[in-house]
Amino acid sequence: MLTLLKYELRKTYNVILGILVITAIFEAMFLYGLYAHHDGWLSTGIMLLMFGTIGALLCAGCYSWFSFSREVNSKVCYMYLMSPHNA
Repeated sequence: MLTLLKYELRKTYNVILGILVITAIFEAMFLYGLYAHHDGWLSTGIMLLMFGTIGALLCAGCYSWFSFSREVNSKVCYMYLMSPHNA
């Protein structure tokens, strides 16, 4: 099972990395506004973090849906059932 998880993480590495980079940028905006006492940066950072969270959930859900659909409609799906594992 750990081997399957490893390959799934390799397959989704780019999507996860992109979401994390965008979240880090929004978090930096929020922290800059918080420590520099700029209300504009603070409110923009909070707003973008909220919308970014919703967007990340939608992006991850849609990517999972398309990935599952692609695997079910190909012969790769049958290889998961043939993977060696202990009884």
